[in-house]
Parts: sequence; structure tokens; C-alpha cells
Amino acid sequence: MSCGPCPTASFQLIYTSTAFTHGKAQSRTRIRVSRDDAGDRTGFQGHRYKTHVVGSSKYDDAFDDYLAFLRPRLQEGYRVLSDQGSFFFHIDYREVHYCKVMLDEIFGRDSFINEIIWAYDYGARSKTPRQPEKTGYATQKPLAVIRRIVRVHSNPGDRLLDFFAGSGTIGEAASLEDRNYTLIDNNPEAIDVMRQRLGDSSTDLTQYAKSNGDTP
Repeated sequence: MSCGPCPTASFQLIYTSTAFTHGKAQSRTRIRVSRDDAGDRTGFQGHRYKTHVVGSSKYDDAFDDYLAFLRPRLQEGYRVLSDQGSFFFHIDYREVHYCKVMLDEIFGRDSFINEIIWAYDYGARSKTPRQPEKTGYATQKPLAVIRRIVRVHSNPGDRLLDFFAGSGTIGEAASLEDRNYTLIDNNPEAIDVMRQRLGDSSTDLTQYAKSNGDTP
């Protein structure tokens, strides 16, 4: 990522979630669940749930050198983050230990605050089988989770950045909480999804392409 004209220390919150890398194309099955004592899934406290498949999608998450891919983007994120800003990096558990060492190198070990483990029960899904925020994008995050991060770690009028923007959840959360935002992604599908999702709200959507080997 290159933020180009973005001045140093210009964003108060950066939240980003790169594609999880397993070295091959991934498929994602979208499901809803309902309480069923004879179901095929077990949630918290031993409750059983039955799975209902509602759709599927595929995406490629293979990188030849994943850490080399990430490092310049995280370094640029460090540059544009304000001195009092917060940086959230959402990553797969298979890569988190490598990425944390790299983040310690870039930000300094004293900058690390906490690690959040995302655990969920199937029960929450059964209460709301219809989710209007769903775009069908493979790596979409729940709006309620991202909106809470935005409220706690930024103030109205602040500038927010996501340089792996995907379906644009950080943009919708920022818009709802009266923040400004910049969204970047190299996937044309993501840009289309974000434009449809965010409509006429104040946006800065950037699609970056391969150039001299230093951008994806």
C-alpha cells in the first residue's frame, strides 16, 4: 500500500483485516442455524444447533511471501497513524504470532495493548436468520463489532483508514458514527460492493493496482 499524498499522522484509527493466507483458493459457505437438540453443531454451554446452507463463495488468499507482502503496508500504516491513534490488525490465528513480532518491530513492543480473541456462539445467528447488512463478500465482518471499535477508539470528525477494505464495513461504521474514512482495496469486486453498500455517503474509495512490484 502507498497512501501517496496522505500526510504523516493523519488518521486517528486504522482497522484492517487482510485476507487470511493458507496458500490456496478458499471457499466460504454462508449458513444460518436454528436451535435443535439433534443438530449437527454445538455452541456454548453444550447447546445444539442445526445448520442450514444459504450460499457459498470463493476467493484466493495465496501469497508467495505473506510477511513480505504485509510489511510495507504495515509500515505505511504506522506512518499515517496519529501519535494518539489506535491500530487494529485482524489476522488468522495461523499467522498471528508472526505478524505480532513484525508489528512489535514496526510500532515498538511498548505499543502493544491487547489481543482480542473473537469467539461466538451459533445461538446469536438463530435470532436473526435475515441479516440486511450482508453483502455476500467472503471476508465481511459484523457491523456491530466494527461499530463498537469505532465508537471507543475514535471521536466524531476523526479520520479512519482501512487499506484492506473488502466489503467496506469500516466505512459504514464510520459513516454511522459521524467519522470520515478512506477505504483502499485492490479487488474490483470489493470496490463494486463498497459503492453499492455505501451509496452517496462521503467516501474516498481507492483501488490500487500492481506497479513496479511494490503494490499488490
